[in-house]
Amino acid sequence: MAEKGILIAEGDSWFRLGPVGFDILNVLKNMKYEVRSVANHGDSLKKMVKEFDGEGGLKKKLEEISREEKQLSAILLSAGGNDLAGKEKKTVEIGSEEKQSSADLFLPGGNDLASKEKKTAEEDVYKLERLLNDNANDNSQSILNKDKVTEVIDNELYGLYENLISKIDQACKELSFSKPIPILIHGYGYVVPDGRGTGSGGVGNVIPELPGGDIGPWLRPAFHKKERKDLGENTQTMKELIDRFNSMIVRLTAKWEHVKHVDLRNLLSNSLEGEGGGLKKYQKDWADELHPTYDPGFKKIAKKFDRVLTNLP
Repeated sequence: MAEKGILIAEGDSWFRLGPVGFDILNVLKNMKYEVRSVANHGDSLKKMVKEFDGEGGLKKKLEEISREEKQLSAILLSAGGNDLAGKEKKTVEIGSEEKQSSADLFLPGGNDLASKEKKTAEEDVYKLERLLNDNANDNSQSILNKDKVTEVIDNELYGLYENLISKIDQACKELSFSKPIPILIHGYGYVVPDGRGTGSGGVGNVIPELPGGDIGPWLRPAFHKKERKDLGENTQTMKELIDRFNSMIVRLTAKWEHVKHVDLRNLLSNSLEGEGGGLKKYQKDWADELHPTYDPGFKKIAKKFDRVLTNLP
């Protein structure tokens, strides 16, 4: 029953954290919203754009609402986190070996005709690494690689979001929705790169391992590969990165009246101070490096979405 309205959601693990429902959408459903979702843990913004028109894409949900002639309240987007964090495969050179045909051995100078063939292998690299400078023990150097951050966040992710919003608006127009549908986009919270992966749990909020997903950790290994091991400094660096990501969303949403930024940054603690019982303050809000606890974390966030949705024109 949609007492508060019908929502379509596209996004990552903040909207669908595996089959267990420890996520924002589950809380919104309990608040009496009807949610039609194509979100899935691990999905990148790039994938959402690519699969928009596909069988599991956002357009199918828009067509569904149109066929049913129902009133759609808003479209919620949670994207970009998996473009910045987690692992990806990279081909690296691991050496070379000499290759020589048997015929060459009988030619003058045959032993000199051998060629070297590069040997390669795939290895896991952390996406966050590309945004960090190497640690030279130089305190004057920013931990963030500002040029790379500009390239990835302000250019690449901005362009992908712009593309996705344009696709949504075009689809709504083709399906004859009566007015532009509000689109709400969040920019995550201030995470703590403490090395906890899925299953670590917060305070009574253990998130089970995601089936077929990256169980983490997603952030600390990237800092450690750059020889940056001070948790306080790394936490401040993630704050700067999240601020930069949110600034991009603010700039993006300013282009359209119906696209809104939902600012979640000050809802969840990133304080490293002790809370008692061996816990830090931030661990009440964060179950691992990327995911809030269900209660209070995701519940705080869903309440913020509810306030924004309630105040839409």
